[in-house]
Amino acid sequence: MIFAKEFAFFHDRQDRPFVRLKIKGHTEVWPLESTKFRKLLARMFYKRTGMAINRNALADAITTLAGCACHDGPEEPVFLRVAPHGENILVDLCDSQWRVIEITPNGWQILKKSPVAFIRTGSMGALPVPKRSSGSIGVLWDLLNVTVAQRPLVAGALLNYYNPHGPYFVVNFIGEQGTAKSCAARILRMLVDPNENPMRSPPRDERDLIAQAASNRCVSFDNLSMLPAWLSDALCRLSTGGGHSARQLYTDLEEVSLDVKRPVILNGIEDVATRPDLAERALQIELERIDDDKRISEKKLWERFEAVRPTIFSALLDGVACALRELPNVNMDSLPRMADAALWATAGEVAFGWERGTFTSAYCQNLQEGAIASVDAHPVGVTIRQLLEKETEWIGEPADLLSALNELAQEELRRARNWPQTPRALSARLSRLAQAFRRAGIEFESVRGRRRRIRLCRTTGFASQPSQIYSPDDAGDANDANSRLLHDQDAANQLRLVEEPV
Repeated sequence: MIFAKEFAFFHDRQDRPFVRLKIKGHTEVWPLESTKFRKLLARMFYKRTGMAINRNALADAITTLAGCACHDGPEEPVFLRVAPHGENILVDLCDSQWRVIEITPNGWQILKKSPVAFIRTGSMGALPVPKRSSGSIGVLWDLLNVTVAQRPLVAGALLNYYNPHGPYFVVNFIGEQGTAKSCAARILRMLVDPNENPMRSPPRDERDLIAQAASNRCVSFDNLSMLPAWLSDALCRLSTGGGHSARQLYTDLEEVSLDVKRPVILNGIEDVATRPDLAERALQIELERIDDDKRISEKKLWERFEAVRPTIFSALLDGVACALRELPNVNMDSLPRMADAALWATAGEVAFGWERGTFTSAYCQNLQEGAIASVDAHPVGVTIRQLLEKETEWIGEPADLLSALNELAQEELRRARNWPQTPRALSARLSRLAQAFRRAGIEFESVRGRRRRIRLCRTTGFASQPSQIYSPDDAGDANDANSRLLHDQDAANQLRLVEEPV
């Protein structure tokens, strides 16, 4: 097709073809095989010839152009909403003029043309146009139902979500009915990745999850009552990075592989981030009940939000610039889990008027509370806490510990599908809960000699009363424990394995 020479074609690392074209005085980037580009070619053909293009001819033209883009065009990375640019950060405003914001350690500016290739999906919404020297995050707290102690966590998550490299916190809003969980989650989403459908139902399988992640900068799930084990593990990989692959077609062996990191926002009445590996990545924001005399209509809430959204967005841009500037100067005596995300949030918090270390203090407290919730959400964790209420220390072999737990646990706990039936299965459960035990005030040591011995004892911070009641219907780990013995490598690495004769 001769008039296709008006466009510039290229491909990314996965050999996906793209086209760069000028429309109404600005430059746009489209997937070459998209319906939008097909319709543009059909329109151009009709305007130049006065005839409709044959469907097969259009398909052949697209295939030919895709081949040219992949074999003759240059390789170029493409980005969704946020991109690195040298030492700076670019944010796609997603407005009709395709403008972007460049954030540097010295501030930010609006560029009329992006120096990198941003692509957009049909449901992506526009960010507000920021105003210099008018940013304030204080107006956000008038809209969000979060406590003063939780504010540094929310602000830190928002800063973290503008980091193009990740890893990303999983923000988990928890609260009873009427605590504005969905509104809080939607506000966060609209501040980093506006979308026509900001809150989604959970995916049916991992393929659906990756499809959402590939088309959205931020993944958000609304009104969750539980997380199956596969989804909890997949969200962990999504927040910290991990490869996802699938067969391209059922008729061949070609594989499609994507490596994506995405911010994740969850909300629900129950705490669904109870598996230790997800709890270590999560910021648990428990919302308080709203008094009737303080409740406002959703219409008024969103009117207020839209009025102050440019002010909040401008403050976030100032915070990201501060993070770029201060990150080399941030030093911590010890790094928590999600260290890069915590360092980034700490570097930018001073832009909001907090002292250095405010986020870290709140984050460490949040991790401890999440660990206690993880222990109490598992029948083994609940029973071990009961065991240590009677004894400050327990030492013995896994088989002895299983017998002691079986005698102590109530029948409904022993009948739970994730209750271990063998000493090996118990060892797998303990490996998964190892980090959570330590944060919950339980020292766990596995000593390997001729026979493995386990040592459990109470330490500072041990809480005698469970923070929540375990439900035997919990689907925290429905798979065979023997196949998951070393699944949580981070928890396994926390075990001190010492060769010592018994």
